[in-house]
Order: sequence, then C-alpha cells, then structure tokens
Amino acid sequence: MNRATLSLALEVAALAERMRRGEPMGTRMRADLLTLLPRVREALRGAEEDAQPADPRAIFDAAFEICAEAGVDGRELAEWFNEAAERHARPASRR
Repeated sequence: MNRATLSLALEVAALAERMRRGEPMGTRMRADLLTLLPRVREALRGAEEDAQPADPRAIFDAAFEICAEAGVDGRELAEWFNEAAERHARPASRR
C-alpha cells in the first residue's frame, strides 16, 4: 500500500467514524465526502496493480508520518493506537 492510498484510507475511516457516531451530515461533512469519493474511485482503479500485501510496519511508519504532518505527535498517536487496540482486542482463545 503506497502512502497516498494509506492517507486516503485514513481519511475515509475518519469520515466513516464521524458518521458512525451520528454526527449530522452538515455542509462540511458533505464537502468531505464529495472530495473523497473521486479519490476512492481513482484508488480502486489502480487497486489491482497494488494488490501485494503491505508490511504492517511500513503502514505504521506511513501513518505516523501522515499524522505528524497533521500535528499529531508520536505519544498521542501511540495513545490512540493503544486505545483502539484495546477496543478491538479479542478474548484469548481456549486451547
């Protein structure tokens, strides 16, 4: 997954989370959605060429760089990641 695709995925996920939380579909959210949809369409057109599984560490590195450019420091990003990991943790399986 290249950096542009990861950035797009993060933007789509953030918008989806806003919608999931029930934020009203105001002018700003509509504008965000209308901006993202053509980019998603273009990314999907090239998806077959970029179908190789990505190294998860590279995804984290790229996400860190993107978040740093948006003003999020590493500690804050780590805190968010840990919170998300706890929310999505599966119970230990029985053997």
